[in-house]
Amino acid sequence: MIGLPTSDWSEAPEAVEPVVADWREAGAIEHVFTHFSLTLQVQVATAAAPDVIWLDEVEAMAALPTVFAKALVRAGGEG
Repeated sequence: MIGLPTSDWSEAPEAVEPVVADWREAGAIEHVFTHFSLTLQVQVATAAAPDVIWLDEVEAMAALPTVFAKALVRAGGEG
């Protein structure tokens, strides 16, 4: 399954940048799973990431699980 870079999903996750970049807040998304609710704080940046495979936004929206598709929309991707 593909996904976006993320921290662990805990009550107080440690913010770890997946790549060095000038990250900025893009807002939050809410998602409800069968057994828990999740609030993700979405951040965006432009950076080179040679060890990461990036899809274009249309491909990503078709392939991402719903929680990550919501985050991509919040980040300013396809909607």
